[in-house]
Amino acid sequence: MGREIQGTLSDFVNPGVGGTGARPWSLFQQLIYGLAYHSWFVTGEVDAEGMESKERSCVMIQTQYYFSNLSNTYNILQDCGNCSRLIHAKRINNTNLLFVVAEKLPCGTCEIEDLSQDKEEFKEENPCEEMTAARYRKGPSTCFDSNIAENTSDCGRGHSFRPPLYTLLLIQLLLLYPALSPHDHSLLH
Repeated sequence: MGREIQGTLSDFVNPGVGGTGARPWSLFQQLIYGLAYHSWFVTGEVDAEGMESKERSCVMIQTQYYFSNLSNTYNILQDCGNCSRLIHAKRINNTNLLFVVAEKLPCGTCEIEDLSQDKEEFKEENPCEEMTAARYRKGPSTCFDSNIAENTSDCGRGHSFRPPLYTLLLIQLLLLYPALSPHDHSLLH
């Protein structure tokens, strides 16, 4: 003898009917949310709270200190009026080390620029035009892949899903109606 299964839609979606409705209800919700996630959600730009919406430059500038290839020693007089000092620097052979000796400043009135290699955002309009006097740097022996169709205008941006509010409310109402309705929503009569 076969077992006959009878039920109503409210039995299907109501998790309180003998524990049989919880599993189908969960699967049904997952199906609806999956459909909504893939078809109705629209991506939009995300702005951090409190941040003004401005584009940030991808170009960073960093101070580099280097020794020219012309000599292994460097001597300079740091002139500060009556408060000058000598600085000597020499490369140590077969290493990448630099030995630096500087006299102590005899006074505290000379303002010395702090040396820093921290990267900072380059804030000029066209960095390529501003960097025309950059020193020569040896390029790689092979070329990197480049795609002229690549869009780099979204540098530093993120995206997030922003579902329309009416879509979420409609889904919730459709899913809750059979469970909360006092009417008999039977599929089989």
